[in-house]
Parts: sequence; structure tokens; C-alpha cells
Amino acid sequence: MNVKQRIQVLSKEMGCSLPKIEAELGFGNGTISRWSKSDPSYEKLKKVADFLNTTTDYLMTGEGNRWAPTLSNKNERDISMMLKKTLEELELNQEALAFDGEPLDEETKELLIASLERTIRQAKLSSKEKFTPNKYRD
Repeated sequence: MNVKQRIQVLSKEMGCSLPKIEAELGFGNGTISRWSKSDPSYEKLKKVADFLNTTTDYLMTGEGNRWAPTLSNKNERDISMMLKKTLEELELNQEALAFDGEPLDEETKELLIASLERTIRQAKLSSKEKFTPNKYRD
């Protein structure tokens, strides 16, 4: 089974057609169909994976977890609080937000914040998978 076929299976389960997914994600007509002959860009594949609540690994290989792990509202609040606390601590120590003694520009700060959030989110997902008993997993 190739990428396109896995997307078709998941989209049917959601009651959604490939043209509808393409329109929803702003892709041109037939974009996903062409993936049966060529590999998609990571950005487009990621958009489809998020739309279908799956992982890019599953779409590409058919292996691994079929459904993307999700976090509860409490986990999302925890992530937000951890990120806020970390940023506050960094703001208190101005040297931490500098490169070669120069303050970071706004674009670099935004990249740092995005990176911190991804790292905290991944740690939360990893710990959820590691410490959730099998009987409570989906």
C-alpha cells in the first residue's frame, strides 16, 4: 500500500473524499492522487496527517501508531503553564536570551518559543505513552 492508498483508507473512515481534503488544505486538484507515483513534500504530508489525526510515519510506511497521540485539555493547560514559566525564567536572566552577548531579535525569540513548546509537548506525549497502563490505551 502506498501513501495515497493509506490516505484513501483513512479518509473513507472519516467519510471524507480526497478532493474535499485537498480543498480543505488548499492543495490543487489531484495533488494527493499524484502521491501514488511520487513522494509528497513533508509540509503537505504533515498537513494531511494532522487533518486525518494520524502520523506522517504511518502515512509513509504503514507502520507504527495509526492514530496520532492526543493530549487532554489538562495536558494542554500544563504545557501552556510550563512554557509560560520557562519564558518568565528566561526573561529574568537576560543573558539566557542572548547570542554572543547580543540580545535575540524578535524572529529568533519566536523560533525559540516554538522550539520550547514542541519540546515540552513531545516530552508530555512521551511520558503519557510511557506511563499509561496498556489497559487504558486506545
